[in-house]
Amino acid sequence: MVFWMCLISYQVSAQTIQLLDQKHQTPIINASYSYGTTRGISDNKGMIAITNDQQSTLVISHLNYGQLSIPSAEIASIIQQGTIYWSRLKFEIQPVRIIALHENLDDSLSILVNNQHRLSHDATQVLAQVPEIALIRKSGNYGFDPVLRGFKYEQLNIVLDGAQSANAACPNRMDTPSSQIPVNMLSQISILKGPYSLRYGNAFGGTINFQTEQATYGQTPKVNGRLSGSYESNGTIYRSEGRIGFNGSAYDIKLFGALSSGTNYEDGDGREVQSGFYRNNFGSIMNFRLNDNQNIRLNVSHNYAKDVDFPALPMDLRKDDTWLGSIHHNTRFNGHLQTWSTSIYSTYVDHLMDNFDKPTDPRMVDAVTAAKTLNYGGRTEGHWVFDSNQLYVGADFRGDKAEGERSRHFLMGPNTGNTVYDNVWQDAAINKMGIFGEFQQNFQHWQLVYASRIEYNQAKAHKPDDAFAAYYSSMSSNTINPSFSIGINRSLSSKWRAELWLGHAQRSGSLSERYINFLPIGVDPYEMLGNPLLDSEKTIKSTLVLTIAVVQHNCNSRVSHH
Repeated sequence: MVFWMCLISYQVSAQTIQLLDQKHQTPIINASYSYGTTRGISDNKGMIAITNDQQSTLVISHLNYGQLSIPSAEIASIIQQGTIYWSRLKFEIQPVRIIALHENLDDSLSILVNNQHRLSHDATQVLAQVPEIALIRKSGNYGFDPVLRGFKYEQLNIVLDGAQSANAACPNRMDTPSSQIPVNMLSQISILKGPYSLRYGNAFGGTINFQTEQATYGQTPKVNGRLSGSYESNGTIYRSEGRIGFNGSAYDIKLFGALSSGTNYEDGDGREVQSGFYRNNFGSIMNFRLNDNQNIRLNVSHNYAKDVDFPALPMDLRKDDTWLGSIHHNTRFNGHLQTWSTSIYSTYVDHLMDNFDKPTDPRMVDAVTAAKTLNYGGRTEGHWVFDSNQLYVGADFRGDKAEGERSRHFLMGPNTGNTVYDNVWQDAAINKMGIFGEFQQNFQHWQLVYASRIEYNQAKAHKPDDAFAAYYSSMSSNTINPSFSIGINRSLSSKWRAELWLGHAQRSGSLSERYINFLPIGVDPYEMLGNPLLDSEKTIKSTLVLTIAVVQHNCNSRVSHH
């Protein structure tokens, strides 16, 4: 009886308070509140009910209004007034851009790399989110080759920080250039489509520029870091990556590493697919501010892969050991000349593959190929601004070398017990020296872009195979490749823009196209024979683009559809 009397007393003495918006005088519904042992939510009229116990604090919270605390001394006056006026919070969304058109260049896209992307062990997987990019898959989990609008391999220009690249030591491209990129240190990926931007090379299909994180200096020394991981049950795939950074007023040092591994997976019919792999990488990006206008950056990374299954190829990857190193110097100026950037780099790939794990019965031959490639070069470029016009002028050099030997130990047939050695790359080398320029002219709603490049290409085999050399009169060549493009675009409205581009590009053959020595590297089992006297490949391409840009001013994002 005492219990019910207390309950009735509580109901009679409870006081109601209405929550109202300060500006619009409308009820605030679904606001959570607590007062002593009382908990509740405001109703559709913004009402809450409490009993003044003279000692508790009233706490009210709402997603759009934040949190409000009313001390016990003010509860009596609030109950007497019967109303609480509350102001809505103002939210400011930081700038976010998912996929956007580059502001100054031609037909291009950018991908901002997030933490989920950084767990990928192959950079080409990140590119797969772009509709224009397709993938050539020879393995379930490793060594994908990008295809941009039907162009692939050396028809695409794959660069890291605008300069560095790598050459596949495997003739069948198990170690594609994009697979050597340290994904967990990327900030964004720029895709320049078509032979219109010639600053990074004579690219037919376009240029894919992987860009690492920029320097972050601070007034006081700080330490920062990141650690993430993931697991996939089908294929037992573990992925992990981490970074630790140290920065101050004149330095920014980042140390990074990643580890990924997986086993075979099952398809929809329950069949096991050979797709095992192991991959790790580690390295450092070190930035030093020499003064207010000069910065120098040193990038070093090491990639190591082993025991990777390639069911679509006659061999599997046994080991791939790669080192990438580069130095970048940048100077800012105050006149028409805005910046001058210079980079030097080198990439070394040591690759080993065999067919020991191939499920072939009967096995005809045991085959092992050991190959190495060396890539080195440099690039310098100046950037000028004249009112609203921009000019880029520069020069670059790139050297590619490859060597390797395949051994075949015959287990059946007339050559049983014998071992044959094949000179795969013939110690071939290609040197490319180029000068380039790009001028962007802006007036009113129009923009004109002129680009040109001239490149001198020199190729030679330092250890030619006798059987190969018998087919050709010379094992070396010297070629001059000119390229140019012009584009015009106009803003038709705040959402529409029209572009017209015309480009001509010319490129010489790659190491495999010129010097591969009787090896099956195509889509069929036939052995390919390179041609050191191969004529330059040429293309003339025009593109008309009508773009609609949907701009959301609240978050500074821009998504464009072609």
